Amino acid sequence: MTIDQIETPECQKMYECTAESQPIGEFLEWLQGTKKMRLCVAHEHDEGCYDSGRDPLGGPTCGYRDGEYTPVFFTTENLLAEYFEIDLKKVEEEKQALLKALREGT
Repeated sequence: MTIDQIETPECQKMYECTAESQPIGEFLEWLQGTKKMRLCVAHEHDEGCYDSGRDPLGGPTCGYRDGEYTPVFFTTENLLAEYFEIDLKKVEEEKQALLKALREGT
């Protein structure tokens, strides 16, 4: 298969949203770097918050209170990919297919 025959729809989608995603990414990086701000979400208890062996009263053992703000542990790249509906695993697969074709000289 030649490099011209490899389809890269996710890479194309990523490329097409660059003009819109770049300033958003730069702003998020500025907030986290320069302003030392972090994105947070209000915690809501779910079944993962309860460990019957640790709390004799059966209360949450996650260490958070309902509504307490907790940091979001997503990279800027992952947040932008989710927002623009880009599958980063597919992007990587497409890149690897292109690299393989280049290495093989096709």
